[in-house]
Amino acid sequence: MNKKLEDFCNIHAGRKIFVFGTGPTMNDVTRQQLDYIEKNEISIGINYTPINFTPTYWLGGGHATLVAFATEHLKKDTQGFFHHDPGARNLYPKSEKIIFTEDETAHNKQMPLPIKRKVNRIVGGHNILLSVSHLAYIMGASEIIYIGFEQVNRLHFYNLWPEEKQEWFKNLLKDLSDKYSDNPAIVECISEVLNTNEPDEQRWCHFKPVEVCENLSFKKEGEKHHNYPIFKNYVEQFKTMGIKVKTTATEGICLYAGAETIKLEDIL
Repeated sequence: MNKKLEDFCNIHAGRKIFVFGTGPTMNDVTRQQLDYIEKNEISIGINYTPINFTPTYWLGGGHATLVAFATEHLKKDTQGFFHHDPGARNLYPKSEKIIFTEDETAHNKQMPLPIKRKVNRIVGGHNILLSVSHLAYIMGASEIIYIGFEQVNRLHFYNLWPEEKQEWFKNLLKDLSDKYSDNPAIVECISEVLNTNEPDEQRWCHFKPVEVCENLSFKKEGEKHHNYPIFKNYVEQFKTMGIKVKTTATEGICLYAGAETIKLEDIL
């Protein structure tokens, strides 16, 4: 793969871009709505969201497990991106499905994103909401619609799945661990993701019981965590530049930052 991040500069200028997170409201999106977006809209899925649908793009960062997941499970119609610390490319498996790009720390300042869109780094630090927002901006979005971005507790959409479907997902991750057994980072990461016996405040909580996840704040500092004002600066920059910012969430970081609440059925 010879493509670079800069090749996607303004590739969707003037288009709305749907951004899918991993929050519980992902389960509220109907199959009909997902099918419509797949066929008619531009979309970006993050982390494990492509197990539900086929986005136009996928973005992950930081964890080698996500590279393995994307390599094995992204559909051919989805272009993958992965961002990592500067100089850390050798820590992640090779993949023809993914464009690898370095990550740049996001700072709490006005107009945090470079106006010059032709860049080779994604600005976001280790926060996927910040990173995917920058990617949509680079692509020229005139409207960004955030789906599944509540970020008020530790619930993921798959926490709410029936037990049988959760087991399917767990087995998918176990298969990745087996296939990439020569990569200690992947094996350790998946082991931690699947371990529900660690203290409740441990960082993963992917398969903790719903009642546990509901009572764990996304960040201990809540709205005062440094990512909230940074994302607010992103939103304010977008609005200054005429980019509309909308969300299906009725609580959480997107609302705190000033996004307009909408219902998918009203815009599709």
